[in-house]
Amino acid sequence: MLDGERARLRENFTQVMHQRLAEVNTTLAETLDRTERRLADTLNLTEYGVDRLRALSRTHPMVSQVFVIDGTGKRTFPPTAPELCSNEERDFLQRSAEIWQSGERLDRAMGENGQSSNYGWKLWYHGGGTRCWFWLRQSNGSLVGAEVPSAVVMAELVNALPNAADSTAAFTLTDAQGQEIYGWGQATDPMVQVTTNPPPQLPGWKLTCAMSDVVVQGSQAWRYQLLIGLTCATLVLGLVAWYLYRESAREIRQAGQRVSFVNQVSHELKTPLTNISLYAELAAQKLPAEATDVHECLEIVTSESARLGRLISNVLSFSKHQRGQIQPHPASCDVVALLLRIAEQFRPALTNKQLRLEVEMPPALTAHTDTDLLEQIVGNLLSNVEKYGADGGVAWLRLQPAESAFSIIVEDRGPGVPASQRDAIFAPFVRLSDKLSDGITGTGIGLSIARELAQLLGGTLCCESANGGQGASFILTLPRK
Repeated sequence: MLDGERARLRENFTQVMHQRLAEVNTTLAETLDRTERRLADTLNLTEYGVDRLRALSRTHPMVSQVFVIDGTGKRTFPPTAPELCSNEERDFLQRSAEIWQSGERLDRAMGENGQSSNYGWKLWYHGGGTRCWFWLRQSNGSLVGAEVPSAVVMAELVNALPNAADSTAAFTLTDAQGQEIYGWGQATDPMVQVTTNPPPQLPGWKLTCAMSDVVVQGSQAWRYQLLIGLTCATLVLGLVAWYLYRESAREIRQAGQRVSFVNQVSHELKTPLTNISLYAELAAQKLPAEATDVHECLEIVTSESARLGRLISNVLSFSKHQRGQIQPHPASCDVVALLLRIAEQFRPALTNKQLRLEVEMPPALTAHTDTDLLEQIVGNLLSNVEKYGADGGVAWLRLQPAESAFSIIVEDRGPGVPASQRDAIFAPFVRLSDKLSDGITGTGIGLSIARELAQLLGGTLCCESANGGQGASFILTLPRK
């Protein structure tokens, strides 16, 4: 009887998860339908002049490039002669060359994956990201398509999905490469997971629902009943101790609720912050080069969004580390390329603080480490330089290889760190000065997170006096394998 009851509960539990996935799938399908209608109205052209097609690419926010394929499967726009193409059209043809050179008739291949023969999507991966085409067949048999910026499609989907914390289930939307696009909600162990496929416009994508396994929890209910009987016998003897404990437990509970609130708010900030960054970058790409004032404003938006993103990542990483949920995923990493990219991301913010960043790198260095954790460590160190090293006017990012390890050195000519405080600054919430008049903001967990992540990667992070005694030098040492 007990086994039969468990099987019935398991079946009902799974049906609930499938129902919740179906609700999310309905939301995704409705969002894609609205997007398709907007694009279809845009691409339903009465003329195919070059000027008209180029104007559409320049003015429509959802279209970065237009292409036309006639009834025989040949491309008529962009022009087949390279000298007749604009720079944007040549860039488009270059990044989609694998499709044009595939040898298949594109007007027929567009109708794959169960899509309508009159319109649909074509997704593929290039340059480490998703590429999106939407096409519409005209009444004359030709096909008009548009390259839609993936940032726009992702933003449309994310905005349609729930943005509030769900305390009963955790949902994850991943693309065909297994990269997480969006996630919300939470579930506690032990968990049960159910996965389904989103609408056919997103081939290879997965939507996963995870919920706490109430069947396992319920199967142990008889143990709790026995414990209740034994506990009642001891409660009378422990009333006085319980009263004293209750007061302290209330304080602990309230502190935990505050921490949980901060974590949830930080998690919810990721969605609007992602949209701000995506649309700021998209707006910068659409603006003409001569609009320097607007470009400067958008650069500030992008820089501040990145700074806020680092703060949110530190808060979430600190919370995960406290719960022991951070697990490194080492892989082959081009350390030189990674550090150069991080330096370029920080250069505008450092320039605004009148700081010149000097980079000293060997020609190449490859290591087996977690790229995301390494990027967060170096980002925290450069963010620390941005806050405290501005008086020095110059900072350095150096990479020094060794036989079985390598060191990353971030050095500045700021006020430095007293020798007595060089270990204390790596403790959570510790800052050398908390005066508001100093004009330096921060939570005091950046360096703490950096050292903890370094230890997870099997390395060390320490602070020393810079050469000459002026400024601070942070030295990150990690194994190469």
